[in-house]
Amino acid sequence: LASYEMSLDISTNSGAIHKAANDVRDPSCDIDWLLLSYSGKSNSLVVADTGEDGLAELETEFNSSAVQYAYVKVEDPNSKLEKFVIINWSPNGAPGPRKAMAVRHAGDVKKLLGASHITINARHEDDIEESAVLKVVEKSSGANYSNQEGAGDKRFANTPADKVGATYQNQYKVAGGTGAKVDFWKEEQPKGGVGTDYTNAYKEGGTGAKQDYWKGQEAAEADRKQAEEAAAEDAATERAAELRQKDEEFQAKQREEAAAAAPPPAAAPPPAAAPRAPAPRGLPSPRHGALPPPRKSIPDPEVEEESEPEPEPEPEPEPEPEPEPEPEP
Repeated sequence: LASYEMSLDISTNSGAIHKAANDVRDPSCDIDWLLLSYSGKSNSLVVADTGEDGLAELETEFNSSAVQYAYVKVEDPNSKLEKFVIINWSPNGAPGPRKAMAVRHAGDVKKLLGASHITINARHEDDIEESAVLKVVEKSSGANYSNQEGAGDKRFANTPADKVGATYQNQYKVAGGTGAKVDFWKEEQPKGGVGTDYTNAYKEGGTGAKQDYWKGQEAAEADRKQAEEAAAEDAATERAAELRQKDEEFQAKQREEAAAAAPPPAAAPPPAAAPRAPAPRGLPSPRHGALPPPRKSIPDPEVEEESEPEPEPEPEPEPEPEPEPEPEP
């Protein structure tokens, strides 16, 4: 699997990126958006494309399998003023490690591009449609924004048509001067101790631009956390797949090494030839044809047995000498 470095390379192509961003901000230039992409597997950003037809053209240029960053100039539907929007595009089809890195790189990209009013974290195609982006821009400037030109527009139905002018009166003075101020501050004092019972007035009861601002901030924070969780989950899934693949490769290598180290099997001995039955006498041999005439048998020479030597005759005993006669007296 591909490996990615941690830090963003903002120096290699910073000149081209700054020039493209300045063109987007330049009122005399027709370019109103740019798109940044990573260069291969590196963390170096490059200007992938620029255009002059706004969000309608930009939304068709995003890659559904790559993390990208867009910088676009739009017109605020409320104030009719130009706003600069950064879109952090991290689709589900992008690699998990790249999406995890994009969460860290988003801040550096924002500094690199320069002035911006709104940042949108987009993951689905619905998030980058022109209508969806303009809706976020409209909310960021306040749904109750009013000006004299929009007095009859339905978007400003909750906005008083009259502008502040000479009829404005200071309510403190009308209510009694200094006494009204004292009563006002008494009513505004917290009922309990400062600390645990504090609530954000913008979030709890704010209206207009303030309330919409905090709603937008909460939505952006929720999107950021969701993007981080999704990126971490994708990274864990890819890591598990990588480990599983490495384990399978290791097991296969072990089997190959074991097979190579084992001695070759001994060759089986050739089968023994079946004994051939002797051809019966008097019949021709199938191999040599007719049998030769039988040979005359030659009797074996008789072997004379060696006779045992006759025993020597025993010597006859010598006769005893006769005794001499005694002499007569």
